[in-house]
Amino acid sequence: MLDVFLRSLPSSYTLHTSKQLTRYVPGSPVVMHFADGTTAEADVLVGADGIHSATRYSMYASAHQSECTSTSEGSQAWQACPRCKVAQPVWTGIHSYRCLIPTEKLYGLNPDHTTKSLGSVLCYSGKGKHIITYQISGGTLLNFVALCREPDGEGTHYVHKWVTEVPQEEVISRFTFWEPEVKQMLECVINPTRWAIHVVKDLPFAIRGNVALIGDAMHAMSPNFGAGGGQAIEDAYILGRLLADPRVA
Repeated sequence: MLDVFLRSLPSSYTLHTSKQLTRYVPGSPVVMHFADGTTAEADVLVGADGIHSATRYSMYASAHQSECTSTSEGSQAWQACPRCKVAQPVWTGIHSYRCLIPTEKLYGLNPDHTTKSLGSVLCYSGKGKHIITYQISGGTLLNFVALCREPDGEGTHYVHKWVTEVPQEEVISRFTFWEPEVKQMLECVINPTRWAIHVVKDLPFAIRGNVALIGDAMHAMSPNFGAGGGQAIEDAYILGRLLADPRVA
């Protein structure tokens, strides 16, 4: 997608890829600081840098310093502020176990497994858990996603790695009493990973001065909505139209 975007830009534009923003200093122009030690200036900064957005963190740190009263001091004081701490992603209380399953192995166990219907998307549902699976790579693999809800974890700050490899036994243990078809898939699980699904709650603001947030930097949502990418494209379209208006430009 990045390549498609870059190819659509006029050759007269100056492009810098693989730059990691660490913070910015508000002003006209805004001054951007990067991980490689370089800086750059711009009239407008659009933070499309995802759920771990350095733009969002910098925006709220700056806003906190100039607008909020706090007993805490230091660059991270905004994280304890009732208004500004919402800029930190929170855990949904959902673990997502993901892997690819070789269909040759699965259908060797059960030649009549329901997933054998090419193109079908199946959802196995239970209390606080569900599994979504479907064929990919011409039917040679199943994309396997198992979601487990931990109600006490919703809205908390996750203290472990967000994505980590886990043993097959951990995935199997979460679905001990499920139906035979599910157990057959679990027998074929290879190199599963566990993802702690995070979101960015409603922000009190996503624009400050000449800096704006879009996409996951502004409203990261859980993947079951199937809407995150589309919403980011809509953000970019609307912001682009606004910036192109003669009254702005």
